[in-house]
Amino acid sequence: MVLWHITSYHDGLALEYQRLHAVARLQRTYGRWLWRWRAPLEDRLALRLLPVTGDTPGTLTGTSGPSPSPRDEQLIQAASAILADAHNRGQTISQAALGRLLRADGYTVGNDRLRWLTTQAQDRTSAIEPPERRAA
Repeated sequence: MVLWHITSYHDGLALEYQRLHAVARLQRTYGRWLWRWRAPLEDRLALRLLPVTGDTPGTLTGTSGPSPSPRDEQLIQAASAILADAHNRGQTISQAALGRLLRADGYTVGNDRLRWLTTQAQDRTSAIEPPERRAA
């Protein structure tokens, strides 16, 4: 939980349950021990990336990540506001710059979660944008 910057015990348990479910699915498909060598690389890597991405490639796509916690929702909203403001000014913000701006606003976010946060915020920003602005 500390390494993945998960502060809620409930979220940590949900992610561990999801990981164990994915391992059980791989064991059922490829064998109890052989899944470690025979499963496709993307499925094995998905077990490590599961808490970061929330979704997994390959055969594990049926598992969906837990819904974002209220803290994550606040982070996504703050990042979306920063990205939308920069877009309105005609600027682009790098992932590192977004992290610095969020930290300046008093939010704490780990560098390993910035990619996930940037993707989520960009998705929300593009959904809010009018179609004529997206075409430009």
